[in-house]
This record gives sequence, structure tokens and C-alpha cells, in this order.
Amino acid sequence: MADAEKGKFGKLLNRLKVKVEGQIYEIEVYNKDMLGEDYKIYSVVVNGELFKVEVEDLGIESEPEPVKIAKPVEKPSAPAPEKIEPPVTKPAPFAGEGSVVAPMPGKVLSINVKVGDMIDAGQPILILEAMKMENILNAPSSGIVKEIKVAPGDSANQGDVLVVIE
Repeated sequence: MADAEKGKFGKLLNRLKVKVEGQIYEIEVYNKDMLGEDYKIYSVVVNGELFKVEVEDLGIESEPEPVKIAKPVEKPSAPAPEKIEPPVTKPAPFAGEGSVVAPMPGKVLSINVKVGDMIDAGQPILILEAMKMENILNAPSSGIVKEIKVAPGDSANQGDVLVVIE
């Protein structure tokens, strides 16, 4: 019997395989109206053959158990993709004239200058990773790189002098 044809018998309540005197029977139990007048009438398909059956009161329960309708489960929305921010360019703070200082704790990713380089104010000096963001620290003034106090991979605390410019 086709599934579409079975659907007209109501809601499929159970599928069973039973053995009677060595014979196996495949049984499907359907009911159209669990709450209405015909709640005792079932469509039963046994080995592909349809039977209409009426269930007599067995003394267990006089009324059918009410059908509980559950609210649809809302699927949680997918988390928003992590936004990738471009590197932030900040003017470097300085402890003295020309000193580039870490504005926050972080890790030195790269250094773009070397001792003796002539640099201009605003030129990128190094990249400091802090809070999963790359921060480009720029020269506060023009001059010559006198000293580099860190190397790539070093950790820096807020306020640490990283590069001295004369």
C-alpha cells in the first residue's frame, strides 16, 4: 500500500511486528481523530490489508489521553561571523621626545625600522598585537632610530618603551 494512500487513514500511531502461532504479521495502526467522537476507531493495516477496528473499553482508561502539542523548537541563529577589523593605526605615545611606548599590553609582531634609519613623523614603526587586533604604532616625530628595545615575538606591557627616536 502506498504511503500517500496510508496518510488518508490518519496519523500513524505505531508500527509493530507480531508473531502469532509462528506467523509474523506487520501491523500499522492509524487514527484520524484522537479527540473527537471516533477516538475508538482505528485503521489497522496487517500485511498490507486494511481493517477498521473499534477498541472497546478495557477498563484502563475511559477517555483518551489528551494530545499535547509542543511548540516548535526554535533553532538558534548561527553566530555572526567574526568581524575582521583592519589594523588600527595609532600615533605612538612617547615617554620622552621620540620614544615610542606600548599603549596597551601586547605582543610585538614586526618591526619596520632598524637602528640608524632616518624616519618621518607618522611613519609606521612596529606592529603590536593586542586583544586579537594588530595595532600599527607610528613615529611621533621625524628623526633617526637610536635604539630598538624589543624584538618580534616579545611581550610588551602598557607604558614600556619600545623604540627611541632622536
